[in-house]
Amino acid sequence: MRNLPAQIGFALLILLTSPKLLWACSVCFGDPSSRAAKSVSIAVLVMLGVIVSMLAGVGATILVWMRRAKKVSEISSSLQD
Repeated sequence: MRNLPAQIGFALLILLTSPKLLWACSVCFGDPSSRAAKSVSIAVLVMLGVIVSMLAGVGATILVWMRRAKKVSEISSSLQD
């Protein structure tokens, strides 16, 4: 782990000096109306949908927990008075 910056630098040097590794996939350079390109577009949208729905679920859970914590705090403060 001590040589991590050197390793990263070496990896970048290899990538920058060999342009074949940096080429895009055949779908990117192919016909945009081909079945493969359409399939990749749909796959990206499905993955985004899954990620967004998961993040929305986590956010909703956090909001519910915040509301419950506020109610518990209000109840405990009213009992102490």
